Amino acid sequence: MHVRFYYEGVIETPSVTRDYRTRASMNWVKESGKWVAKTMHFSAASFGEVTVTQASDFED
Repeated sequence: MHVRFYYEGVIETPSVTRDYRTRASMNWVKESGKWVAKTMHFSAASFGEVTVTQASDFED
């Protein structure tokens, strides 16, 4: 099974707060009745005209 998705969030340090977006893909196979991740790839997702992630997006 091939899966593609995005990670997004906010990195906060004492001196910097910034958003991040990462594209991810994974290949899973079933071995002995269990799904096992065989390969994973992550890369920066740079694309325009999207909502910019903010720390307040993760607050209840």
